Amino acid sequence: MPTGSIYWHFGNKAGVASAVMQRGARAFFARLPRASELDGNPAERLRSFFEAAAEAIAAHPAFFRLEVVLNMESHDDEMRGILRQVTDYTMQEIVSVVEPAARDSGVAEPTALAAELAELTIALTRGSLLSFGGDRDKVTLTMRRLHHLIVLSIADAAARAPLSGQGGSQP
Repeated sequence: MPTGSIYWHFGNKAGVASAVMQRGARAFFARLPRASELDGNPAERLRSFFEAAAEAIAAHPAFFRLEVVLNMESHDDEMRGILRQVTDYTMQEIVSVVEPAARDSGVAEPTALAAELAELTIALTRGSLLSFGGDRDKVTLTMRRLHHLIVLSIADAAARAPLSGQGGSQP
């Protein structure tokens, strides 16, 4: 396909990159289960989510590397908007599985903790992809360790919560 045809269709390089990001995001999120689709108690759903996320991330490493680079380098408003949408949606999905586990464990502010842990998850995932590239085993191991970090963070927050008589369980 001639370069001119590509630019005619997409407008410019940012338009091409935007289309690639939108397609990559759709492919990634299609592989990632929604919280409502996961079975089990909150702790089991949290574990299942991180296992599925590891598989989805390992299946789309190029998308995530592009996402990281564009987040660092893009000055195009349209692209920044698309990247923000992807990040916001990712945050919502992570919060939707972390918050019930935190609430079930007796965390005083489960939504706030879930948002904090979602930000941490995104940052550590981006960092691991930059460090390990397409090495599926290392990405999977990183996600497993990240899950453990989330569980420990929830347990720590629950231990610090004032006694509320909930008798929360461990995630």
